[in-house]
Amino acid sequence: NSVFRVRWENEQFPQASSGCPAGCRPVITLFGDTCVCDINVIDTVPYDEANLPPKTEVISRLFQGAVEPSLYGGIYSLCTTCVIPGDEYKVWTTTSGVLDSDSIFELSAPLVGGKTLYLFNRESIVTVGTDESFSFRNPPRFLPGAGDIQYYWPEWIPTSLLIPAATVEVESLLDHLFEHENTAPFIVYRLIQRLELQILLTGTYNGQTFSGKYGDLGATIAAILLDREARTPLLEVDPTFGVIREPLVRVVQVLNSFDFEAVNDQDITIRRSLFEYIGMEPYTSPSVFGFYLPEHRPEGPLNDIAIVSPEAQLTITPNLFGLLNGFMSLIEHGYTSCSFADGPSYCGTTAKGKIEAISNWAPDDINSPESTVDELDLLLTGRRLSNSFKQHILDDYAVRMVDESPEEALKQAQKLILLSPEFHVSNAHLTTKPRPEIEETPSQNRPYKAIVIVIEDGGVDSYNVLVPHSDCSGFDLNNEYTLVREGAAIGKDSLLQIPVPSGTQPCDTFGVHPGFPNVQNYYNNGEALFFANLGALVEPITKEDYFALPRVKELPPSLFAHNIMSRSTQNLHPQNTAAAGVLGRAVEALRSQNVPYRSELYSLTGSTKILEGGNPDFVTTGGIVQFTEYDELANDIANMTSLISESPMAETYLSLLDLSLNQTEKIGGLLADVVLNAAFPTDHFGRQMEQVAKFIHLRSQLETERDVFVVRKGGFDTHATFDLEPLFTPIDDAIDALRNEMLSEGIWDSVAVLTISEFGRTLTSNGAGTDHGWGGNYFLVGGGVDGGKILGHYPDKLTEEGDVHIGRGRLLPTTGWDAVWQGMLQWFGVQADQIAETLPNLVNFPPEDLFTENDLFN
Repeated sequence: NSVFRVRWENEQFPQASSGCPAGCRPVITLFGDTCVCDINVIDTVPYDEANLPPKTEVISRLFQGAVEPSLYGGIYSLCTTCVIPGDEYKVWTTTSGVLDSDSIFELSAPLVGGKTLYLFNRESIVTVGTDESFSFRNPPRFLPGAGDIQYYWPEWIPTSLLIPAATVEVESLLDHLFEHENTAPFIVYRLIQRLELQILLTGTYNGQTFSGKYGDLGATIAAILLDREARTPLLEVDPTFGVIREPLVRVVQVLNSFDFEAVNDQDITIRRSLFEYIGMEPYTSPSVFGFYLPEHRPEGPLNDIAIVSPEAQLTITPNLFGLLNGFMSLIEHGYTSCSFADGPSYCGTTAKGKIEAISNWAPDDINSPESTVDELDLLLTGRRLSNSFKQHILDDYAVRMVDESPEEALKQAQKLILLSPEFHVSNAHLTTKPRPEIEETPSQNRPYKAIVIVIEDGGVDSYNVLVPHSDCSGFDLNNEYTLVREGAAIGKDSLLQIPVPSGTQPCDTFGVHPGFPNVQNYYNNGEALFFANLGALVEPITKEDYFALPRVKELPPSLFAHNIMSRSTQNLHPQNTAAAGVLGRAVEALRSQNVPYRSELYSLTGSTKILEGGNPDFVTTGGIVQFTEYDELANDIANMTSLISESPMAETYLSLLDLSLNQTEKIGGLLADVVLNAAFPTDHFGRQMEQVAKFIHLRSQLETERDVFVVRKGGFDTHATFDLEPLFTPIDDAIDALRNEMLSEGIWDSVAVLTISEFGRTLTSNGAGTDHGWGGNYFLVGGGVDGGKILGHYPDKLTEEGDVHIGRGRLLPTTGWDAVWQGMLQWFGVQADQIAETLPNLVNFPPEDLFTENDLFN
């Protein structure tokens, strides 16, 4: 049968719980107890008098569309007796001249340049039950419902009818989305909030009319490029002005500025693999959110003044050095097959087959340092190079021109300006006080511990990670699971069974997804436990609280949105958008204790909220990316980074460059020499976990007492698939390899692996996959874990009648992530008073809803 939403009159509808009305009978369905009722369709003429209501009321009542009256063969004429408030619209009647169901209301487009609306004077109401006490507007449809098709022979609904109907339905949806009141603000926000809403609404800018229609992007782009802020040089000294420029924009600028032309009369192709090295690439993006999030705030001076810098999400060590190494290669060798790629030593070749493009640019006078550096300054920074660093380049040019050659002096000057903050950011770089030395926390040689976070990115279908199997109290919860999940359900025989301590959950036997055989073994061996129905919360909430109006409990913002729920899950302070990540705060707490821990954070997945606030190191699956010309340019970089910049943008770049060079030079060689005992999977996730194992192997040499690692597996936004094994198996295999390596080193008891995701998914299927949910199930693995149990409260009913079912197959979390992190941070060594600061919402939850170190670990 077809299931669809309707608009109930006065929001009143039959409910089995309060007794079905006359003409209805109670039934039990997949969605819980409900009423099956007789219905009656009543077609009426809403307006049959000459005195007509305002336009807003007409739009709220008339929904049946018509075409332009002239297309009906001349039978319509304009109503001259109708009294229309303010002449807001027109009414057309047939030759009878009477307002009836064939009359057409003509309403001007609600938006500039939009479509004129033609609506019949008809209203169709469906009454439910024989006493007609409940009713709803008869919903329009273009295509047969899923439950209707079985009653028709295929030839009765030919493709020639269905395709136009489907086209009209899709067009109607697109019109609705395009003209929605949120669309213009959303687009404007994504365009760096530099223009007024009126521009996108009217299709005009600064007196110039483009198309004159709503949604004109020509007017929008003109507003960006011609806006006062884009053209006023004085604003460059405003610390809140400007951006950290996108890596791909910088690449294209260098290729254009130095007039690179392809050899053999071919076009220059910027490779798609560029993403692996600079964080961006042409032709594609890693997700629907693009390469960075518009609300991103990087650590440091920008976050200190509450300024977002979306592009800074890409400004991390591997991307920065990938970009700089590529520029150094361009200057030395031209655009080769290894520019912005691995293998810098291989870039030294001069073989013609490997060179794809060369620079045709030359300064006006290569023998004049002043003239040449001025030209480079103009081309690369718009003459914004600081006087001090410019003088440093001039001095180097003059000496190198004599000691080596003008050509070598030019190359060095190009490299130095490509290293400068003025090239990488768009506002002025003004220096102030000296940069302090980086202080390191000394190790106290305390026992080592590590937390490994596995981000299942996209919203994991976690009610297929942990499934009720058998030995249930009261009724067969697995059967209900199968009925509710339909095509998303896993067959009972395919589940990997795990026992649960009797009486602690609705069933004494659960099943694990067949993609997690190793996790099943860990659980049975006491090395893994599950958390049931977890989710981001501000405070405990019931189903009644969730639906209460006005709100009686605070909810995380933008429920079911990937980016916002990821932030809420990872910062554990959903009501504070600027809050640092929970592990960033935790590690800072460890570093600031009376006897601080020597602690490090490592991200194998780029910039991620959970580590913000702790100055993480960024690692690739290939290990540490180092700057290839560090030995040659170290003194020049020290000169450039010796002073702190007043520009938050420039200081973000300079501090990253300084810190990254220190870290990569220290760790890079050590990491390259590590040989592990266990064999790791060669897929992307396996290589991430292999790097985790290498850093743990180096714990003694690095003298670390606490390490945090974040790895990521994407692809969990499974709207269009039920097949989760290709997603779960790589995680299971990589964790097993890590376990084997840690066992061989005798450190497995000190390592904890925790899975997280922004939200779970809907229990119900959309026909091809599942949609965004809320509560979900996750697991903790480690040699010291007190395993073999499920913590939290697995729902004892999965239908809409359940206490945590809030509609559309979404489950209200019964346990917040704060509960898990309290126990994790206690185990990690964070002091009690600092745990309260690290988890600011902890006070909202009663102690019985929280987990302690003893709940999680032996």
